[in-house]
Amino acid sequence: MSVLGVDVGGTFTDAVLLADGELRTAKVPTARQQEESVLAAARAVGAERVERFTHGTTVATNALLERKGARTAFVSTAGFEHMLHLRRQNRAQLYRLCAAHPEPLVPLERCFGVRERLGPDGVLVPLELGSLPELGDVEAVAVCLLFAFRDASHERAVAEELRRRLPRARVVASHEVAPEFREYERASTTAIDAYLGPVVSQYLQALRTAAGGAGLP
Repeated sequence: MSVLGVDVGGTFTDAVLLADGELRTAKVPTARQQEESVLAAARAVGAERVERFTHGTTVATNALLERKGARTAFVSTAGFEHMLHLRRQNRAQLYRLCAAHPEPLVPLERCFGVRERLGPDGVLVPLELGSLPELGDVEAVAVCLLFAFRDASHERAVAEELRRRLPRARVVASHEVAPEFREYERASTTAIDAYLGPVVSQYLQALRTAAGGAGLP
């Protein structure tokens, strides 16, 4: 059995090959296009027929740190459009009253509300999909409605409507990725998922094409 592992870092790309009981390693410089580094590392370690290929990449980390993710919109229950910006109202630094938090991944002008509200006994305000505004030219949408972790029916309907309206955009609903009861944690996780999804998807498509040409699974 041959197992290949490739980890792409900011400066170097490392490869480890376990084949027929022998362990081989190699290190190559990381190229601007990370998929090229993966293939170079595989060649350097002598990988040919590989039964399993495991890969680690900094594509998502880099996009998050450099703020180079998708143009993302945020949709929440009407009246809670500021959720990503209010956070938990905690100070960035306890004894510095004017210290600022990092800017949210979604600016306020791309944060929208939809009329709906669920309570412990069911629907308090019926979902009005017609109240969902046009989101403009966006590549991704994060949807986080109040109490979707308990009842995802409204959030599911909003996500389906957005996918219908924006077939080319990545639409992520909070109950799909982080069904947690704290709304800020759920909202911020969903926003990051939406923000990074198109970047990672583009990379994986390039990697799949390159790996297929090189005979890697």
